[in-house]
Amino acid sequence: MCDPANDFIWTNRILVWVADLLLFCFGDNHRWSAEERLQRWSTLKTAEEGWKEAKPAPYKPIPYHDREPTVGKHFPEIWHMNSCQVAGAQHIELGRILLAVSVPRRAPRLGPGALSRDKAPVQELQDCTRRLCGLAVSNPPCPAAIVTAMVGISVCGEYFTDPGEQSAMIRLLEELEWGHAWPTASTINALQTAWGSSTGGNRHCFPRLLAYLFILPLVRYFHDLKGLRKYPVFSPPSGFTDLRHIYLSACGYRSKELYEAHRRAPISKRRHLPLRPPIVLLLIQSDPCCRC
Repeated sequence: MCDPANDFIWTNRILVWVADLLLFCFGDNHRWSAEERLQRWSTLKTAEEGWKEAKPAPYKPIPYHDREPTVGKHFPEIWHMNSCQVAGAQHIELGRILLAVSVPRRAPRLGPGALSRDKAPVQELQDCTRRLCGLAVSNPPCPAAIVTAMVGISVCGEYFTDPGEQSAMIRLLEELEWGHAWPTASTINALQTAWGSSTGGNRHCFPRLLAYLFILPLVRYFHDLKGLRKYPVFSPPSGFTDLRHIYLSACGYRSKELYEAHRRAPISKRRHLPLRPPIVLLLIQSDPCCRC
């Protein structure tokens, strides 16, 4: 991979490769023979192996730390320098998921070694999903990375049986909905149905709502990062919450409250000063060359 292309060109190439994989998996390829399908899959797999062996230097993680489930760290830590590299790395993982589930020729599911052969693709899907989530968690300035991680969780999440990993994925989906207004309730419900449990889910909604509406605004109010606490407020709660204004707007007389406030404390009348002529007219009048 000695091509001197920049990050954007490399990421676009990865996206085209994933598009070819999608056409291979879900396109109109029923007319292909078994040999043609195998040859096409091998070509796509060769591109992935070439990336694994000689990826461009900017796409190598700055630090990489493997996951540590014993201390509650269920996803690897994978840092990149910009969102373009994160998008490319995540779509490589999505492509590996498509490759793992679209092998044209699989060995028989019976006989010696059948169990280990069935576990191999499951392990590959789990590893790809962990890296997708790790890229999203390790690069918070890239909100789109959480959406891409949700794609991996939605298609491969049911393969996870560890309760800690299940809870970590649920928390990531909840963060996507709470922090970026991306609906994830249906995905969470589908995963919980597949897992046969109610890990996370709605039991955390009330504490999160309480923290979002009351605790976090209080912290921001007393921290006063912009120095606005020194100015008067419309009402005592207005400094740290908008609930007062929401209530007045719902009642339909917010403007009446503002009118009464101005009537109680009117703005002092200022002495009207005579209007000054524009500076251009003054210059014209003072310049004898401009007079007719």
